[in-house]
Amino acid sequence: METKLNIKTDGINHPLPEEFVDLMMQIVKEKNIGERVIIQSFDPRTLQVLRKNFPQIKLAFLAKAGTSLNDNLAWLGFKPDYYSTNAEYIDPVLVEQCKAKNILLIIGNCNDYNELSRIAKLGVNRVITDYPIPRLFELRGDKSQPETMPSPQ
Repeated sequence: METKLNIKTDGINHPLPEEFVDLMMQIVKEKNIGERVIIQSFDPRTLQVLRKNFPQIKLAFLAKAGTSLNDNLAWLGFKPDYYSTNAEYIDPVLVEQCKAKNILLIIGNCNDYNELSRIAKLGVNRVITDYPIPRLFELRGDKSQPETMPSPQ
């Protein structure tokens, strides 16, 4: 699930982060999906409220383009379960930084077969995409997934 709050529209288009999180978590509890849900956001405020009030929920920070892991972690104020950025910003250094901090790295929305293959070779195996992974390989004309595409953990 992604929260789409914006500080400029707090209290106008959506509730403040605390109320928003409470309302969202009521639904998560009603649907009994807390163990299966990952909540992601570009806005650290909802993630901060979630970490404080619902520490069992898995969280993903969505990095803005061109920002560093360390700057984002300082802004967020805690270590999220997942860190998500666009494929173009994923390199061996970022992969190692995330591993050292025990943060799972996710490729942000990527539908490019070549980028997915490049990132998979670096050891990243989680992706946000508009297509199921087998469909990406089908579009490419591959009959099977290459060994460089590890299965999700």
